[in-house]
Amino acid sequence: MKKLHIKLPREARLDSIDELLCKLKWDYHDQITVDFSEVDFIEISALTLLSAFLLGAKKIKLFKRGNLISSRDKNVETYIKRMNFYKILDVNAEEDFMRWNGTGRFQEIIQITKENEVQDVVENLRKILEKQSKLPKSFIKIMEYSLSEVLENVFHHADSPIGGLVSAQTYSAIGKVQFAIVDFGKGIPKTLRTIPKYIHLQDEES
Repeated sequence: MKKLHIKLPREARLDSIDELLCKLKWDYHDQITVDFSEVDFIEISALTLLSAFLLGAKKIKLFKRGNLISSRDKNVETYIKRMNFYKILDVNAEEDFMRWNGTGRFQEIIQITKENEVQDVVENLRKILEKQSKLPKSFIKIMEYSLSEVLENVFHHADSPIGGLVSAQTYSAIGKVQFAIVDFGKGIPKTLRTIPKYIHLQDEES
C-alpha cells in the first residue's frame, strides 16, 4: 500500500505550507494522512492552500483514502473546524462551539464554483476591509476591483476542477488583514503557453 504522510510544522504559515506541498511527489497514493498534531498556529492562507490541494487531489482521484490527525491544541483544532477545513473536504467533525456570524471580521473558507458567485464574495471581503482597516475608500475600491479580477480569472483561465477557495482573517494584534484565493488550476505559465506568442515560455519567465 502506497502511503503519504504530510506532517505540518508547529507554525503553519503560507510560505512553509507552500514549500512543503511543492516538495511532495503528487502521484497516486492509497492513503494520504495530514498530521496537524504539532500545530499551535496556522494562518488562514496556509489552511486555504492546504484545503485546495487536498480537495483538488481528491477531485482528480490522486488518493483512495484520507486520514486527518487533529492538533493537540484545542484552540487550533476549533479554529480549523470553524474556518470550514473539514466541511470543504466533506469530513464529518463534531463541533462543540457556536458559529457566530463573521461578517466584517473574517471569511471562513468557502468554495465558489460559478462565476455569478464572485460579486457576493467580493462584497463580503470589502466589508472586512472597511471595518478592519483605516484605508481610504478610494484604495478599498481598488482592492475590491482587484479581488474581483483575481476571482473571475479562476473561471476564465485557471481551468480548475474545484473552482476557487476564498477566505479572509483579521489579525488585530499586528494590524493585518489576510485574504486567500486559491484554485487547483494550471497556473500562469501553462495558461500563457496556450497563446501562440508565448508557446515557448519557460516557467521562470512568466
